[in-house]
Amino acid sequence: MELYAHASLLRGKNACLKVIFGLTVLILCMALESTAVFLWVTVSMMALAVFGGRMKLSAYLGLLGIPLFFILFGGCALWFATGDIGQTCHVTLRAISAVSTFYFLTLSTTVGELMSVLQRFHVPP
Repeated sequence: MELYAHASLLRGKNACLKVIFGLTVLILCMALESTAVFLWVTVSMMALAVFGGRMKLSAYLGLLGIPLFFILFGGCALWFATGDIGQTCHVTLRAISAVSTFYFLTLSTTVGELMSVLQRFHVPP
């Protein structure tokens, strides 16, 4: 993933702003209970990573395939445990939108940039 971050057109943009933007979107996604928000976040983060970063869609979907498999597998387990398809879809879409947000951040920001932002915010202390 670091190779994609180095090749991204968003790499030169302010890393602090990307981290704050990603965390804000993630917090909103976790705080709001709207399926439409989850779908919007998923699509917009994918668009930013693919079109904004000039990444091939097939490469993005290939990277997303592994966590998507586990999220869908967990969704199936939740559905069998609760029998509530609405709750299962809600939780599954929330998880996919969170992963999409993290993918935007990791595919557009190098580890060095992330480390400098974390040091600036004294994380870890």
